[in-house]
Amino acid sequence: NGAPYYKSLTSPVYMYYDAHCSGNMSGSARWVIDDDSPSLTAMYDLDGDGNCSYIARAKSKDFSKTPKGSMWKVDCGGEWKDLWMALVRLASATTSVTATSTTVTATSEKATTKALVIMNGAAGPQHRLAFV
Repeated sequence: NGAPYYKSLTSPVYMYYDAHCSGNMSGSARWVIDDDSPSLTAMYDLDGDGNCSYIARAKSKDFSKTPKGSMWKVDCGGEWKDLWMALVRLASATTSVTATSTTVTATSEKATTKALVIMNGAAGPQHRLAFV
């Protein structure tokens, strides 16, 4: 669909833009974090499951880059929770980031830059994923 996508360095997880995740043209466009790899040829429903099934989502109409900072809906064991993620470009040699319970660091806009995603909740960092 022309949007950049990212693959975790540490687990089979991807971040990508999906204009219509269920294939239904009435759905909202969004960035998703998913354990299904995205199709490189499909225009929508990039994981091909016919559903909006993923780990996390952030609604966005901008497919050209990941949201710099926004509220993401995250599936926490079947319960959807709101978690804030700020997206910050990291140097390509960087493989770890320290975060406080009020700071969230996430991925790069460039597919060739290594980055780390940290999603924070009230109790501090909950998930860490390194992406390229």
